[in-house]
Amino acid sequence: MGEFILEIVGGAIINFIVNIVYHGIIRRTGASIRWLFLKKKYSFKEILEQDWNGRIGFICIAIIVYLFFHFSMN
Repeated sequence: MGEFILEIVGGAIINFIVNIVYHGIIRRTGASIRWLFLKKKYSFKEILEQDWNGRIGFICIAIIVYLFFHFSMN
């Protein structure tokens, strides 16, 4: 019974952390990148509500991490 409760609590904590990271950091990063290109057409609030912000944010963060490791190895 104790293991069952720990699985539920652990799953809830992991789900909470993933939601904060996805909605807080990755999605806002993608919206910021898109806003740089679409600021004449849409406001930041409109861009934040659109799709693809999470994917673009993840790609940008992955590129930044790659470049960091690439240049730190030289």
